[in-house]
Amino acid sequence: AAVSTEMGEVSLWNSADGTLMRAFAGPPASGVDTTAAALAFSSDGHRLATSLGTIIDLGTGTTTSWLTGAPGTYTLGVNPENLGFSSPVGGSIPVLRFTAGDTRLFVETDYQIGDSPTSTRLELRTPGTGAQLVLYYGYGRVLLGYAVSPDGRFVARAATAEAAGV
Repeated sequence: AAVSTEMGEVSLWNSADGTLMRAFAGPPASGVDTTAAALAFSSDGHRLATSLGTIIDLGTGTTTSWLTGAPGTYTLGVNPENLGFSSPVGGSIPVLRFTAGDTRLFVETDYQIGDSPTSTRLELRTPGTGAQLVLYYGYGRVLLGYAVSPDGRFVARAATAEAAGV
């Protein structure tokens, strides 16, 4: 799978021969100040979460927002001229992963405001409702690393002393 944020397009490719199997539309977002995008397949391979803020049911092609839980209908367009719009979460999403038996998404968002150092937000999202649990919010330089257990029930993070209280 591949995502084009500026076009709002998610493409599924056949890994055996490189042919395009299917394309899905999503909300386009500006690639300006966005350095990363992410995709995550559910453990059964039937759903695909995107950094466009959507989850695609690969069997039916329906799209829902993991930010709100609402269904969405989008149309692929040529050059949507959307540079006024930003990422649905306000930054780059380098990591996106289904967790907790595919009931939640683990999301890392990196962003920068002005000349400040890059900040990082780690959160768990419930796609059906958009409910959010923030696990870390602060400067990226303070976050030394993190790990999510294979079953998605636990998240560990390591941070410098500067992170006390976040």
